[in-house]
Amino acid sequence: MIKMTRLFKGKRDHVGISCFLLILFFCYGCHHNTGVRRGLLLQGSGPISRLAVIPFQVIAPADHDARMLSCPLCNAAFQTDRDTQPTAGQIVQDIVLENLRRQKQLSIITPDATAVAYRHATGADHQENLTDVLQRTAKELGVEAILIGYVFRYRELRGRSYSAEKPASVAFELHLVRASDGVVIWSGTFDKTQESLMENLFQMPFFFKLGIKWVTAKELSEVGVSEIMRNFPGRQ
Repeated sequence: MIKMTRLFKGKRDHVGISCFLLILFFCYGCHHNTGVRRGLLLQGSGPISRLAVIPFQVIAPADHDARMLSCPLCNAAFQTDRDTQPTAGQIVQDIVLENLRRQKQLSIITPDATAVAYRHATGADHQENLTDVLQRTAKELGVEAILIGYVFRYRELRGRSYSAEKPASVAFELHLVRASDGVVIWSGTFDKTQESLMENLFQMPFFFKLGIKWVTAKELSEVGVSEIMRNFPGRQ
């Protein structure tokens, strides 16, 4: 009788653990929020073979005490951080360019070459609609689309890979604008502060992508770019 009781108790434990894991993964599916958002290519946009990249910009608050910033193109709001590095735009831009260059069918006009046309299209008063400026820049360069990126937060890891006083935190957004009409045909957003697995079990897959360690802001950005550009137009 004792053996049978232990047997049933063991089965109950096994069932209990299985139910817990099932609930955990069900909750993960319902609350999947890794800070990654990808836009879909609009129907009828056609393939993109020639692309220009505008130099990425760090959006800094005019007020030092400001907590939120807005995207100049879509007005989406992002939390800022006063420790954001001035070079963050260049860092994220280089990661994006590396990703784009893997698409062999895509001809890319680099930010350095695009900057001159962008300044020329902007004009002296800088008051013209941004979409019109981007469209005019793209047409001047003879490309089908133009990519622009904004970095709103780029806080470096404080600590080491095994112990973090303050984790890395990054927020950036990319927009792809069609030259023919100025329509945004794709966008990608990454807004993430690294958390430990114990802090947020729902982030389990993302946690393992980071290598089960505390990562730098650049490493976090690399994962973010890889995630949001999975469905970039023409991606093979």
